Amino acid sequence: MISAISTKQLPYPSNSFEMVHCSRCRIDWHENGGILLKEVSRPLRPKGYFVYSVPPAYRKDKDYPHNSELKLIDICDAVDETKPSWETPLMNCIRLADSTTQKLSPRPERLSVYPENLSRIRGILLIYLRHCDMVFDPTYLFWQDQVHYYRKLMNVSKNDIRNVMDMNAFCGGFAAALNEYPVWVMNVVPSSMQNTLSAIYDRGLIGAFHDWCEPFSTYTRTYDLLHANHIFSQYKNNGEGCLLEDIVLEMDRVLRHQGFAIIRDDSITSRIQDLAPKFFLGGRITYSGKQGEAKRGSTNLQKKVLGNSLRHVPTKNKC
Repeated sequence: MISAISTKQLPYPSNSFEMVHCSRCRIDWHENGGILLKEVSRPLRPKGYFVYSVPPAYRKDKDYPHNSELKLIDICDAVDETKPSWETPLMNCIRLADSTTQKLSPRPERLSVYPENLSRIRGILLIYLRHCDMVFDPTYLFWQDQVHYYRKLMNVSKNDIRNVMDMNAFCGGFAAALNEYPVWVMNVVPSSMQNTLSAIYDRGLIGAFHDWCEPFSTYTRTYDLLHANHIFSQYKNNGEGCLLEDIVLEMDRVLRHQGFAIIRDDSITSRIQDLAPKFFLGGRITYSGKQGEAKRGSTNLQKKVLGNSLRHVPTKNKC
Protein backbone atom coordinates (compact mmCIF):
# COMPACT_ATOMS: atom_id res chain seq x y z
CA MET A 1 0.00 0.00 0.00
CA ILE A 2 0.93 3.63 -0.43
CA SER A 3 0.02 5.79 2.52
CA ALA A 4 1.05 9.09 4.09
CA ILE A 5 1.30 9.68 7.81
CA SER A 6 0.45 13.37 8.24
CA THR A 7 -2.97 14.41 9.57
CA LYS A 8 -5.06 11.21 9.50
CA GLN A 9 -4.70 7.86 11.20
CA LEU A 10 -3.24 5.01 9.19
CA PRO A 11 -5.95 2.65 7.86
CA TYR A 12 -5.18 -0.07 10.40
CA PRO A 13 -6.88 -0.97 13.70
CA SER A 14 -5.27 -0.43 17.08
CA ASN A 15 -3.18 -3.20 18.65
CA SER A 16 -2.54 -5.01 15.36
CA PHE A 17 1.22 -5.20 14.71
CA GLU A 18 4.00 -6.82 16.69
CA MET A 19 6.54 -4.59 14.93
CA VAL A 20 6.57 -1.36 12.94
CA HIS A 21 9.68 -0.81 10.80
CA CYS A 22 10.86 2.47 9.27
CA SER A 23 14.02 2.30 7.15
CA ARG A 24 16.04 5.48 6.40
CA CYS A 25 13.42 7.20 8.47
CA ARG A 26 13.84 10.93 7.94
CA ILE A 27 10.81 11.93 9.96
CA ASP A 28 10.86 14.51 12.73
CA TRP A 29 9.03 12.35 15.25
CA HIS A 30 9.36 14.96 18.01
CA GLU A 31 7.55 17.74 16.15
CA ASN A 32 4.02 18.79 17.18
CA GLY A 33 4.31 17.11 20.54
CA GLY A 34 5.36 13.81 18.96
CA ILE A 35 1.93 13.26 17.39
CA LEU A 36 3.33 11.10 14.56
CA LEU A 37 5.16 8.85 17.00
CA LYS A 38 1.95 8.47 18.99
CA GLU A 39 0.18 7.33 15.81
CA VAL A 40 2.88 4.70 15.29
CA SER A 41 2.22 3.54 18.86
CA ARG A 42 -1.52 3.14 18.23
CA PRO A 43 -1.40 0.06 15.90
CA LEU A 44 1.38 -1.60 17.93
CA ARG A 45 0.42 -4.45 20.22
CA PRO A 46 1.47 -4.37 23.89
CA LYS A 47 5.22 -5.11 24.08
CA GLY A 48 5.50 -4.49 20.34
CA TYR A 49 8.58 -2.98 18.72
CA PHE A 50 9.15 0.20 16.73
CA VAL A 51 12.36 -0.27 14.71
CA TYR A 52 13.77 2.60 12.69
CA SER A 53 17.05 3.65 11.13
CA VAL A 54 18.25 7.02 9.86
CA PRO A 55 21.18 8.19 7.73
CA PRO A 56 24.15 9.11 9.98
CA ALA A 57 24.24 12.74 8.81
CA TYR A 58 20.57 13.21 9.62
CA ARG A 59 20.94 11.65 13.06
CA LYS A 60 23.74 14.03 14.08
CA ASP A 61 21.71 17.09 13.14
CA LYS A 62 18.87 16.37 15.55
CA ASP A 63 18.56 17.19 19.20
CA TYR A 64 15.50 15.32 20.41
CA PRO A 65 13.77 16.51 23.58
CA HIS A 66 12.88 13.85 26.12
CA ASN A 67 9.25 14.66 26.87
CA SER A 68 8.78 11.39 28.72
CA GLU A 69 11.12 12.62 31.46
CA LEU A 70 9.07 15.82 31.73
CA LYS A 71 5.81 13.81 31.99
CA LEU A 72 4.25 15.64 29.05
CA ILE A 73 2.41 12.64 27.56
CA ASP A 74 -1.39 12.80 27.54
CA ILE A 75 -3.54 9.69 27.95
CA CYS A 76 -6.36 9.22 25.44
CA ASP A 77 -9.96 9.03 26.50
CA ALA A 78 -11.91 5.86 25.81
CA VAL A 79 -12.35 5.23 22.07
CA ASP A 80 -14.98 3.15 20.27
CA GLU A 81 -12.82 0.43 18.72
CA THR A 82 -15.73 -1.00 16.72
CA LYS A 83 -15.43 1.91 14.27
CA PRO A 84 -12.85 1.65 11.45
CA SER A 85 -9.77 3.89 11.52
CA TRP A 86 -10.70 5.62 8.28
CA GLU A 87 -10.38 9.36 7.69
CA THR A 88 -9.89 9.71 11.44
CA PRO A 89 -7.80 12.72 12.59
CA LEU A 90 -4.59 12.00 14.46
CA MET A 91 -4.85 12.01 18.25
CA ASN A 92 -2.06 13.68 20.23
CA CYS A 93 -2.23 11.19 23.09
CA ILE A 94 -1.23 7.65 24.06
CA ARG A 95 -3.72 4.82 24.45
CA LEU A 96 -3.28 2.59 27.46
CA ALA A 97 -2.92 -1.12 26.77
CA ASP A 98 -6.02 -3.18 27.44
CA SER A 99 -5.36 -5.53 30.34
CA THR A 100 -7.90 -7.98 28.89
CA THR A 101 -6.10 -8.34 25.56
CA GLN A 102 -6.40 -11.90 24.26
CA LYS A 103 -3.22 -13.97 24.31
CA LEU A 104 -2.79 -15.10 20.73
CA SER A 105 -2.00 -18.65 19.69
CA PRO A 106 0.94 -19.32 17.35
CA ARG A 107 0.33 -19.55 13.65
CA PRO A 108 -1.21 -21.50 11.91
CA GLU A 109 -3.34 -22.54 14.92
CA ARG A 110 -4.37 -18.90 15.28
CA LEU A 111 -6.35 -19.10 12.03
CA SER A 112 -9.02 -21.27 13.66
CA VAL A 113 -9.27 -19.52 17.05
CA TYR A 114 -12.34 -17.34 17.58
CA PRO A 115 -11.03 -13.77 18.14
CA GLU A 116 -12.42 -12.13 21.27
CA ASN A 117 -12.50 -8.81 19.38
CA LEU A 118 -15.61 -10.01 17.57
CA SER A 119 -17.64 -10.30 20.76
CA ARG A 120 -17.28 -6.53 21.26
CA ILE A 121 -19.21 -5.80 18.09
CA ARG A 122 -22.97 -5.68 18.44
CA GLY A 123 -24.71 -8.37 16.40
CA ILE A 124 -21.54 -10.09 15.23
CA LEU A 125 -22.03 -13.14 17.45
CA LEU A 126 -25.57 -13.56 16.14
CA ILE A 127 -24.23 -13.50 12.59
CA TYR A 128 -21.78 -16.27 13.43
CA LEU A 129 -24.39 -18.41 15.08
CA ARG A 130 -26.67 -18.00 12.08
CA HIS A 131 -24.20 -18.36 9.22
CA CYS A 132 -20.72 -19.22 10.42
CA ASP A 133 -21.04 -21.23 13.60
CA MET A 134 -18.15 -23.48 12.62
CA VAL A 135 -16.05 -21.03 10.63
CA PHE A 136 -13.07 -21.29 12.98
CA ASP A 137 -13.25 -25.09 13.19
CA PRO A 138 -10.37 -26.51 11.11
CA THR A 139 -12.67 -29.27 9.89
CA TYR A 140 -15.12 -26.78 8.39
CA LEU A 141 -14.44 -26.74 4.67
CA PHE A 142 -16.71 -24.10 3.15
CA TRP A 143 -14.03 -21.66 1.98
CA GLN A 144 -11.58 -24.48 1.30
CA ASP A 145 -14.16 -25.99 -1.05
CA GLN A 146 -14.67 -22.61 -2.71
CA VAL A 147 -10.92 -22.14 -3.19
CA HIS A 148 -10.63 -25.54 -4.86
CA TYR A 149 -13.55 -24.68 -7.10
CA TYR A 150 -12.01 -21.31 -7.98
CA ARG A 151 -8.82 -23.05 -9.07
CA LYS A 152 -10.76 -25.26 -11.44
CA LEU A 153 -12.75 -22.29 -12.68
CA MET A 154 -9.59 -20.30 -13.41
CA ASN A 155 -7.62 -23.37 -14.59
CA VAL A 156 -4.46 -22.33 -12.75
CA SER A 157 -1.79 -24.11 -10.74
CA LYS A 158 -0.76 -23.27 -7.19
CA ASN A 159 2.10 -21.05 -8.37
CA ASP A 160 0.22 -19.01 -10.98
CA ILE A 161 -1.29 -16.55 -8.46
CA ARG A 162 0.74 -14.63 -5.89
CA ASN A 163 -0.96 -11.37 -4.88
CA VAL A 164 -4.60 -11.67 -3.79
CA MET A 165 -7.06 -9.11 -2.48
CA ASP A 166 -10.31 -9.90 -0.68
CA MET A 167 -12.31 -6.69 -1.22
CA ASN A 168 -14.86 -7.49 1.50
CA ALA A 169 -12.98 -9.76 3.86
CA PHE A 170 -15.37 -9.67 6.86
CA CYS A 171 -13.38 -11.96 9.19
CA GLY A 172 -10.75 -13.31 6.81
CA GLY A 173 -12.24 -16.74 6.08
CA PHE A 174 -11.23 -16.65 2.40
CA ALA A 175 -7.63 -15.71 3.26
CA ALA A 176 -7.46 -18.42 5.93
CA ALA A 177 -8.50 -21.00 3.33
CA LEU A 178 -5.58 -19.87 1.14
CA ASN A 179 -3.06 -20.59 3.90
CA GLU A 180 -1.81 -23.73 2.15
CA TYR A 181 -1.03 -21.80 -1.04
CA PRO A 182 2.07 -19.64 -1.73
CA VAL A 183 0.05 -16.42 -1.90
CA TRP A 184 -0.10 -13.08 -0.11
CA VAL A 185 -3.60 -11.82 0.74
CA MET A 186 -4.68 -8.23 1.41
CA ASN A 187 -7.91 -8.32 3.45
CA VAL A 188 -9.95 -5.15 2.97
CA VAL A 189 -12.77 -4.22 5.34
CA PRO A 190 -15.00 -1.47 3.86
CA SER A 191 -15.06 1.65 6.01
CA SER A 192 -18.86 1.57 6.04
CA MET A 193 -18.80 -1.67 8.05
CA GLN A 194 -17.83 -2.39 11.63
CA ASN A 195 -14.25 -3.11 12.62
CA THR A 196 -13.80 -6.82 11.96
CA LEU A 197 -10.25 -6.07 10.79
CA SER A 198 -8.98 -6.42 14.36
CA ALA A 199 -10.16 -10.03 14.28
CA ILE A 200 -8.37 -10.56 10.96
CA TYR A 201 -5.10 -9.43 12.55
CA ASP A 202 -5.77 -11.64 15.57
CA ARG A 203 -5.95 -14.58 13.16
CA GLY A 204 -2.42 -13.81 11.96
CA LEU A 205 -3.59 -12.18 8.72
CA ILE A 206 -3.19 -8.61 7.48
CA GLY A 207 -5.43 -6.02 5.88
CA ALA A 208 -6.64 -2.42 5.80
CA PHE A 209 -9.77 -0.29 5.92
CA HIS A 210 -10.95 1.29 2.69
CA ASP A 211 -13.87 3.12 1.09
CA TRP A 212 -14.43 1.63 -2.35
CA CYS A 213 -15.91 4.92 -3.53
CA GLU A 214 -12.26 6.05 -3.65
CA PRO A 215 -9.16 4.62 -5.39
CA PHE A 216 -7.24 2.02 -3.42
CA SER A 217 -3.77 3.24 -2.37
CA THR A 218 -1.64 0.90 -4.45
CA TYR A 219 0.22 0.85 -7.72
CA THR A 220 -1.42 -0.06 -11.01
CA ARG A 221 -1.38 -3.76 -11.98
CA THR A 222 -0.60 -5.06 -8.49
CA TYR A 223 -2.89 -8.06 -7.94
CA ASP A 224 -3.33 -11.40 -9.70
CA LEU A 225 -6.73 -12.11 -8.11
CA LEU A 226 -9.51 -9.89 -6.76
CA HIS A 227 -12.22 -11.54 -4.67
CA ALA A 228 -15.36 -9.37 -4.43
CA ASN A 229 -17.74 -11.12 -2.07
CA HIS A 230 -20.96 -9.07 -1.79
CA ILE A 231 -19.01 -5.82 -2.16
CA PHE A 232 -21.31 -4.30 -4.77
CA SER A 233 -24.39 -4.84 -2.61
CA GLN A 234 -22.71 -2.61 0.01
CA TYR A 235 -22.40 0.29 -2.44
CA LYS A 236 -25.34 -0.07 -4.81
CA ASN A 237 -27.33 2.77 -3.16
CA ASN A 238 -24.51 5.29 -2.70
CA GLY A 239 -25.71 7.62 -5.47
CA GLU A 240 -23.90 9.32 -8.33
CA GLY A 241 -20.75 9.91 -6.29
CA CYS A 242 -20.07 6.18 -6.11
CA LEU A 243 -21.26 4.26 -9.13
CA LEU A 244 -20.81 0.55 -9.67
CA GLU A 245 -18.86 1.46 -12.82
CA ASP A 246 -16.33 3.37 -10.69
CA ILE A 247 -15.61 0.32 -8.53
CA VAL A 248 -15.24 -1.94 -11.56
CA LEU A 249 -12.87 0.56 -13.20
CA GLU A 250 -10.72 0.63 -10.05
CA MET A 251 -10.66 -3.18 -10.03
CA ASP A 252 -9.42 -3.12 -13.61
CA ARG A 253 -6.67 -0.65 -12.64
CA VAL A 254 -5.16 -2.75 -9.84
CA LEU A 255 -5.60 -6.10 -11.63
CA ARG A 256 -2.67 -7.44 -13.62
CA HIS A 257 -3.00 -8.51 -17.23
CA GLN A 258 -4.49 -12.02 -17.37
CA GLY A 259 -5.40 -11.64 -13.70
CA PHE A 260 -8.78 -12.77 -12.34
CA ALA A 261 -11.70 -11.07 -10.63
CA ILE A 262 -14.22 -13.33 -8.87
CA ILE A 263 -17.45 -11.56 -8.00
CA ARG A 264 -20.00 -13.14 -5.68
CA ASP A 265 -23.20 -11.20 -5.11
CA ASP A 266 -26.98 -11.46 -5.14
CA SER A 267 -28.95 -9.34 -7.59
CA ILE A 268 -26.02 -7.38 -8.99
CA THR A 269 -24.35 -10.13 -11.04
CA SER A 270 -26.29 -9.40 -14.25
CA ARG A 271 -25.07 -5.79 -14.21
CA ILE A 272 -21.49 -6.99 -13.83
CA GLN A 273 -21.92 -9.22 -16.86
CA ASP A 274 -23.04 -6.20 -18.85
CA LEU A 275 -20.17 -4.02 -17.66
CA ALA A 276 -17.32 -6.53 -17.86
CA PRO A 277 -16.66 -6.34 -21.64
CA LYS A 278 -16.31 -2.56 -21.35
CA PHE A 279 -13.88 -2.50 -18.42
CA PHE A 280 -12.07 -5.84 -18.43
CA LEU A 281 -10.77 -5.59 -21.98
CA GLY A 282 -13.44 -7.88 -23.35
CA GLY A 283 -12.28 -10.51 -20.89
CA ARG A 284 -13.63 -13.89 -20.07
CA ILE A 285 -16.92 -13.98 -18.14
CA THR A 286 -17.92 -17.14 -16.33
CA TYR A 287 -21.23 -17.08 -14.48
CA SER A 288 -21.69 -19.74 -11.83
CA GLY A 289 -25.10 -20.41 -10.38
CA LYS A 290 -28.31 -22.29 -11.01
CA GLN A 291 -29.76 -21.58 -14.40
CA GLY A 292 -32.73 -19.26 -14.07
CA GLU A 293 -31.70 -18.23 -10.56
CA ALA A 294 -30.55 -14.63 -10.96
CA LYS A 295 -30.37 -13.74 -7.29
CA ARG A 296 -27.38 -15.88 -6.43
CA GLY A 297 -24.25 -16.57 -8.37
CA SER A 298 -20.63 -15.68 -8.92
CA THR A 299 -18.90 -14.15 -11.90
CA ASN A 300 -15.33 -14.89 -12.86
CA LEU A 301 -13.61 -12.26 -14.99
CA GLN A 302 -10.20 -12.63 -16.62
CA LYS A 303 -8.32 -10.01 -18.56
CA LYS A 304 -7.81 -12.36 -21.48
CA VAL A 305 -10.28 -13.52 -24.11
CA LEU A 306 -11.11 -17.19 -23.58
CA GLY A 307 -14.20 -19.33 -23.87
CA ASN A 308 -17.27 -19.22 -21.62
CA SER A 309 -18.49 -21.90 -19.22
CA LEU A 310 -21.33 -22.37 -16.79
CA ARG A 311 -21.20 -24.29 -13.52
CA HIS A 312 -22.92 -24.28 -10.18
CA VAL A 313 -21.23 -23.06 -7.01
CA PRO A 314 -22.90 -22.66 -3.61
CA THR A 315 -23.02 -18.96 -2.75
CA LYS A 316 -24.31 -18.84 0.80
CA ASN A 317 -22.49 -15.94 2.38
CA LYS A 318 -19.93 -17.27 4.84
CA CYS A 319 -17.38 -15.53 7.04
